[in-house]
Amino acid sequence: MFMWRACSSSLPTKTNLFNRGMLSSNSCPVCQEEANTILHILRDCPYARSAWFKSPLHKFSNPLRVSVWSDVVEEVLREQCKHTIEVFFTLAWIIWGHRNNAWLQKPSVAADCLGEKAVAYKEEYRVVLRKVEDSSSVMVHKWRPPPAPSVKLNVAMTLFRARNSVGMGAMIRNYRGEFITRYCEEFPRSQDGL
Repeated sequence: MFMWRACSSSLPTKTNLFNRGMLSSNSCPVCQEEANTILHILRDCPYARSAWFKSPLHKFSNPLRVSVWSDVVEEVLREQCKHTIEVFFTLAWIIWGHRNNAWLQKPSVAADCLGEKAVAYKEEYRVVLRKVEDSSSVMVHKWRPPPAPSVKLNVAMTLFRARNSVGMGAMIRNYRGEFITRYCEEFPRSQDGL
């Protein structure tokens, strides 16, 4: 989500807020030298350049001739492997976090350790993702009939955006799993979603 917002220039940079009349200055809160554009804060600010140079992605410290951040991302997506792309995205997000801390006058982190931090975040995410994938395969449940002499009612709903309607279905089975009855209908979607 962060990278999508960065590429579409919808992050709340000082320049974006200045252009909307919300701030009286658009200077970078980190270096105080340039306008706080997305490209500046994520690549061209001296702090960002140092972070890229001292990271495993030091090749990105030599700037490409581009005028918008999405061009940098496009180049990375076209030329780099998945691991490098993930670290690139993570490091950009961490640099953005530092910019926010500088703006809020919170303590800063040395730029030279951000590359290692990005790699560690990416690896930590991969470990957690593997745990979730492993646990989800264990948690798959089959439908089970209710205890005798009960019946079980299963209900499902879906949203049909193109038709602006909601579909609902229900099925009742007995304790032997035998089908008793079913129901399905499509309703116009109401304003409150209910």
